[in-house]
Amino acid sequence: MDPIVVTVILASAVMHAGWNAMVKGGRDGLVVQTIVVCGGAVFALPFLFLVPFPPVEVWWYLVASALIHGLYFWVLAAAYQFGDLSLVYPVARGSGPLLIAGLSAVFLREYLSAGQMAGIGLICSGLFVLTLSGRHGGGGRAILYALLIALTIAGYTICDGIGVRTAETPYSYIAWLIAIQSLPILALAWWLRGRDFPARARAEWRSGAIGGLLIGLSYGMAMWAFAQEALALVMALRETAVIFGALIGAIVFKESFGRWRVLASILVAAGAVTINAVT
Repeated sequence: MDPIVVTVILASAVMHAGWNAMVKGGRDGLVVQTIVVCGGAVFALPFLFLVPFPPVEVWWYLVASALIHGLYFWVLAAAYQFGDLSLVYPVARGSGPLLIAGLSAVFLREYLSAGQMAGIGLICSGLFVLTLSGRHGGGGRAILYALLIALTIAGYTICDGIGVRTAETPYSYIAWLIAIQSLPILALAWWLRGRDFPARARAEWRSGAIGGLLIGLSYGMAMWAFAQEALALVMALRETAVIFGALIGAIVFKESFGRWRVLASILVAAGAVTINAVT
């Protein structure tokens, strides 16, 4: 893999763990999540005037991805209300490459080698250790939510992987997706929080500014990488973010089983790197 692509993906991973920590630390996870996503949309708006307008065939993928992203953001915020960051984040993100590898083989005809399958084995080992510590970080409920998050990750990744290759330029798809993916979660949050939503949102405007920049840059970088390399490889390397998520959970939020979860996350990341490195 091109060193520039690797650097972009790792930077994306750090930013991704950062905005997840902001959602976990917020007083109202759904509101913080919504403001962060809307903040990303605001940063994307100027770029809509600099990129081609997506054709009809690309909009199918944009709309599908935006709807799946809405479900992803909602479930993620719910999971962090009762589950540890160092448990939910690694399980959700680590399960993604397993699902994406299977789905990309079916839909995109991208197959992994025997060595890359060994990397998947490492990921599974790390996830097993994380599961053993689950009863101290939200229990089976948190793990089930994390697996549901993984399903949504696989779903929008497949949509985006095809859509970004169908678009005239990857930048057009990136800008429009970041802009419109805020609409489903905004509508849902406003409906669930009702009249209290505007006041709660104003209280979290700093999260919107900082988290919005992080989420926009993070996924924009990832989608640019989708156009350069195989989906399973890009997503696998990006899952090194689980180490940063586990470290933040252990150090910032003082979550139990911190050391074990960091070690498990290193296994997950090692598997991701192995998938990337072995051809």
